[in-house]
Amino acid sequence: MEAYLSGDGRTERARQVLREIPASLDFEANPPLKYYAVVVEMMDGRYQEALEQLTSGSAEILASPWFYVPKDRLAAQIHGLLGNRELERAHYQKAVVTLEKKIEGQPSDARIRSSLGIAYAGLGRKEDAVREGELAIQLIGGSLGDQFPYRTKDVAQIQMMVGDFEKALDSLERLVKTTGFFGKPYLRIDPTWIPLRTHPRFLALVADPAASPSNRR
Repeated sequence: MEAYLSGDGRTERARQVLREIPASLDFEANPPLKYYAVVVEMMDGRYQEALEQLTSGSAEILASPWFYVPKDRLAAQIHGLLGNRELERAHYQKAVVTLEKKIEGQPSDARIRSSLGIAYAGLGRKEDAVREGELAIQLIGGSLGDQFPYRTKDVAQIQMMVGDFEKALDSLERLVKTTGFFGKPYLRIDPTWIPLRTHPRFLALVADPAASPSNRR
């Protein structure tokens, strides 16, 4: 799904894929599909629809081999985008409880570490957030394997959320240069990066060469 969103920054192709999934296939039983269904709504700025999609069904965790996201963590982000600060904080607190409990049994799971780091960042716990992000990178050995783009994106989000914009941009630049995931079009439409959208480095990073004057002649 990231490939469609990174290809041209349009959500229609991703929506088409979701529409073509048989109605008999339960999204709750397929957490990655549920996750992307929510993300696509967020990408289009349809935050209330994203919440409705997220809260339908009984699953509490959206997980795959590459990510581990409690619904509360996503709900917190969406409420933040809607300006619902009390609900945002409440959901981050719930996400922390869920993730801290999970990490006790799986301390070497980089997915859970970076997800917990984001939840900590949402509560303003900078040192805890940064620590978890760094641990996640250490656990994957800093390699360019399958988890690299996801963990690097998570770390960039942590860095941005705690106010380290330059470090966040360093991470995003490395992400764009070294992987095909979460490319420039994806970053342009992902509301996660709204705080960076006026930063010159971010604008340069996500700039579309095809839109430059030299390429329109």
